[in-house]
Amino acid sequence: CVIQTIIENGEHRFVMTPSAKLYEIMNGMSGDTQIKETILNNPTYYTYQGYDVKTIKTLTTKDEAGNVYLIVVNNAKDQETSISVSLKDFSLNGKTVDVWYLTSDQVDDENTLANPNLVHVEKTSMSIANTDVLNYALAPHSITAFKLKDALQKVPSKVENLKAKDTNYKTITLTWDASENATVYDVYRKAYDSDEFKLYKT
Repeated sequence: CVIQTIIENGEHRFVMTPSAKLYEIMNGMSGDTQIKETILNNPTYYTYQGYDVKTIKTLTTKDEAGNVYLIVVNNAKDQETSISVSLKDFSLNGKTVDVWYLTSDQVDDENTLANPNLVHVEKTSMSIANTDVLNYALAPHSITAFKLKDALQKVPSKVENLKAKDTNYKTITLTWDASENATVYDVYRKAYDSDEFKLYKT
């Protein structure tokens, strides 16, 4: 049931169930193409009728803009589960991540007329710095979605064959080989008596 109908004083009133909140996450935090994923060190949380239920379940998708979406279910009811997310051949360093998660105080909470948002979607964001991976602690028995913005945009390769040539006593000409995936080049310079480089020209 996505929308619960409650008759009160002869009137129909409506409450969005936790399932409806889950659909909000699915619709807002998924792309149009599913991509392959590999989960390492994912222990079995419990076994049901011979089937091993893993601690972590995931769905990974992408969109045409190069964003990657990851929806993660933490089946562990009483403990946080730490995850590390990396993308093969891509760096997440410097990327911004939107984070949505379904939250409430208790696992068996329900939305009611008195408290229609007891189970709700919390929305936040984070930045990845000084590392190529996303590290995150999943709340117990939770559903968390990540949007890795521009994650599939290739990082330009290092400039090679940089050369400087004196044109005259006031001018130096710089040349270099084109860098793959680069769309613009920023040139920095510093004075001989300074330790700080400043942007000179783009």
